[in-house]
Amino acid sequence: MNFRTLFFAVASAIGVSASALPILDIALVDQGNGNLEVRFRPDENFDGVFSGIVFTIRWEVASGATLGNENQVSPVADYIPVTKSGPETDDGTYRYQPFVGFGFSSLATEGTSWVAGVEYVLCVIPVLNGVDLFEIVNDSWTLANNADYFVSLNGSNQTGIIYGNPAMVVEGTPIAGITVQLQPNPATDATVLTISATKSAVVNAQLCDPAGRTVWQQDVAAFSGTRKENIDLSTLSAGTYMLHLRTNEGLRTERLVIQ
Repeated sequence: MNFRTLFFAVASAIGVSASALPILDIALVDQGNGNLEVRFRPDENFDGVFSGIVFTIRWEVASGATLGNENQVSPVADYIPVTKSGPETDDGTYRYQPFVGFGFSSLATEGTSWVAGVEYVLCVIPVLNGVDLFEIVNDSWTLANNADYFVSLNGSNQTGIIYGNPAMVVEGTPIAGITVQLQPNPATDATVLTISATKSAVVNAQLCDPAGRTVWQQDVAAFSGTRKENIDLSTLSAGTYMLHLRTNEGLRTERLVIQ
C-alpha cells in the first residue's frame, strides 16, 4: 500500500492546509523496564491534523525477541492511533516490524497542541522473549517495503530525522556467571573493561557510538577468571556510548559516558 498517497487523499478530503507546518523528528528510547518508548519532536508549534506516520523497528533475529502490542494514551491516541502494519518479518540477520498511524481530526479538536522543540510520546511498545539493540531505521528492506520513516501533517510530507540512536536499548539481566565493570566511567581518553567469568565463556564485546556505529570491538576467546581489555577513547567525541556484551548465555548492555 502506498501510505503517502493515502495520507494525502485523506487530508484533501477533509480540507486541511499545508502552510506553516513543522518538521517532525522521531526517536526510540529505552524506558529501562523492558519497554520501548517512541517519541516525536516538532520544530514548530502545531494544532492541525497529524495525517499519518510510518516507521519501522529493527533488531537481531538471533536475540529471539518479539514486540508486544503498542500502548497509547490520550490525547495522542485520539488524534493519531498507531498499530502494527503486518507481521514481524525476518530478512538476513535482522527482524523488522513496521508501524502505521492515521489521523482524521485536528489536535485543536482534541483540545491540545504541540510546542516547538518539545518531545511527545507517540506510543510504548513492550519487548517480549529476549533482549537486543532496537532501532528505528531506514534501510534497503524498509525502502523496498514502503516502510521508511514518513510523516504527513495536514496531508503534506513533513518527515524529519531519526534521532537519539542508539539510546533505545533494552538491557538484559546479568548474564549467568559473568560480571562486567567499566572503569573509569565517565571516562575521557581511555577506560578498562573488566570481565569476570565463573565458568569458561566466549565473549563478544562491541562499543557503539551515539549514531549506532561500532567504534571498538573485541572477541574474547574462551576463558574463566578475570580478563581486562583496554579501550582507547582518545579519538571519540563526547557522548553516551553503548557497550554490548554477548555470550552463549545472552546479551548485556552497559552505558559508557565519554566526557
